[in-house]
Amino acid sequence: MLVIENLLVGMHTRLSSGLAAACLKTRNFLEEESRARDVVMELLNFFPELQGTAHEVAKNLSYANRRRVEILRAMSARPKLILLDEPAAGMNATEAQKLLKDIRRIRDTGVTVLLIEHNMSVMAGVTDRVMAMDQGEKVAEGRFEEVSRHPRVLASYLGVDT
Repeated sequence: MLVIENLLVGMHTRLSSGLAAACLKTRNFLEEESRARDVVMELLNFFPELQGTAHEVAKNLSYANRRRVEILRAMSARPKLILLDEPAAGMNATEAQKLLKDIRRIRDTGVTVLLIEHNMSVMAGVTDRVMAMDQGEKVAEGRFEEVSRHPRVLASYLGVDT
């Protein structure tokens, strides 16, 4: 699918036209589709790296930009909370730092970001609160600085005896 199609899929729950209207291409459907495309094009401006990619096949983008498209697809539904599971996985340090800035910008729009991440530099740079878990059990919770020094966290994540 094209980048724009990926983002339109994310808006699906916000559109009121049904399958029949889409098949018949009613005026209401076409107007709603046009408004949705305008919203998607505006949303693409959120990530400067994606400008000019609306009509490119998403799988042909760089790995980091495919992740950005995935994030924008979720954001196109206008959520109050977005869950990002290992968004920095597979990224180099430079890409992860750019992602960190992206996540901050998402948070600054008023969207709550629930982040599952093992890259501690990403976590340190973006989180307000952290919960560390081990085998499904909460080990520690609080500010990153506190949690990262907690003895059970050090033992669970780094194998450090305290």
